[in-house]
Amino acid sequence: MPGSPWLESKNPRDHDLVETKDNTIYVVVGNQHPPDSIMCYPKYILVEHETPWKRRNKHFLRIPSCYEVNHIYEKSRIKPSQVYDARYGVMVLGVKRRDITRYYDPARRLKEIIRSPKDQLEALAVEVVYQLNRLGVHVDSLGITGSILLGIHNSSVSDIDLVVYGCREAYSLVEQLGEKGIGKLEALRNERLVEWVKCHSRAYGLPRELVKKYYAAWRRLVYRGREVSLTYVNPEISKRFYENVYRYLGPARIIVDVEPWQCGSIYYPSRTLALLERVEKGPSLKEREIEIVSYESLYLKPLVFGGRLLVEGALYQDSYGHLQLLVGVREHRGFIKPLHS
Repeated sequence: MPGSPWLESKNPRDHDLVETKDNTIYVVVGNQHPPDSIMCYPKYILVEHETPWKRRNKHFLRIPSCYEVNHIYEKSRIKPSQVYDARYGVMVLGVKRRDITRYYDPARRLKEIIRSPKDQLEALAVEVVYQLNRLGVHVDSLGITGSILLGIHNSSVSDIDLVVYGCREAYSLVEQLGEKGIGKLEALRNERLVEWVKCHSRAYGLPRELVKKYYAAWRRLVYRGREVSLTYVNPEISKRFYENVYRYLGPARIIVDVEPWQCGSIYYPSRTLALLERVEKGPSLKEREIEIVSYESLYLKPLVFGGRLLVEGALYQDSYGHLQLLVGVREHRGFIKPLHS
């Protein structure tokens, strides 16, 4: 059985999975967590009826159908577990460490699969890993998440969800996969791309022509007819959670200039340093530097490539005067749009 017993002292990484006493599976969000809690959202719940996802005689139902923040909070009402985020003074999705029973490590699970793939989908995942290895990404810098990590995948319908650890490895794939993919690692095309655009346009309330600009093969591609997602994770775990406490200043819309290829931009949540050009809407600001913190992975591409961006979100300031604009939070969902120079 995948996974290992939970140790309360452990600090998991983004996109690790944890299981609670009632067999609910949660996706870990970010690398910073309170001492007594893990910030995460429910993805699979145990059900009595048949579903595509099962392990032995247990069937699981997937809760969210997409990863837009309001949708996740809406679907999470099925398992309404929240914890306090003292940095921003708000309740967020998460569970108490004492309620976790099992921990699923993407890197460890991938090594198990490489040694002995159990079915056709696991064998295909190993092939994708070898393709990425040929592009210079070492197996030690990769992991597997989603239903394959749990061992509840369906070989006929499940995607392959891979995790890439490290900034150098991430940007190597960004450069090589680019817009069109490379070799057998192909970009979404035709009906697949149309469906991806339609789904995200509907979820985010954005026009399709704009959403299409956010697509990147280094985030989602196709290998031998199966879709593959790539999520980039900081391998370093921060033990300092209460570093700063922030005060909410209200919603804001600003134009910023962003230097490309920042390591923090490609991880989740995306953290990008920017220079403030002007405030379009919201409180007047004297500070020139601001950090854009995005909880919406849809906007990864403009943050990675930088330039002039129009950003709307929830504005916060800490006791030292440092500013943060949060995108993809309940206070204000916001957006990020690239601007022509």
